[in-house]
Amino acid sequence: MFTCFFIGHCDAPGSIQEQLNETVAYLVKEHHVTDFIVGHYGNFDRMATIAVQRAIRCFPERELIAELLEPYFPGDRKLTVPLYFDGIYYPKGMENVPKRFCIEKANRKALEQANWLVAYVCREGGNAAKLLRTARRWEKQGAITVINLGEL
Repeated sequence: MFTCFFIGHCDAPGSIQEQLNETVAYLVKEHHVTDFIVGHYGNFDRMATIAVQRAIRCFPERELIAELLEPYFPGDRKLTVPLYFDGIYYPKGMENVPKRFCIEKANRKALEQANWLVAYVCREGGNAAKLLRTARRWEKQGAITVINLGEL
């Protein structure tokens, strides 16, 4: 069982959707990735959700698990889980994180769970670039594999 996490700019262009679809299919077919953690704040997360939904439909023989990353304590809020997704991933220990740091901390915790990171980072600044730098350091140590669609 291998896990993939997605991170990218909230204004990622729609033109990368097909490349994202192909990348997810490649991970499922060639690297036996079965678990996906996807955020829900921005265009890249929306496209990653579509790519994972497509993979679940295209590979019904595989037991793929998709979870929506929730950085904020759910409390009484009703969260809508996307079609084909199995549930919400709320990282342990997030209950006392100040709200302004929740997204950054949840992303970091999801990255710690992942064997693969699929990113779309094409500029410096922001949490996506920071997380990619961390993942690149871990990649050199053999802890994760990174695919950055923003560099291709």
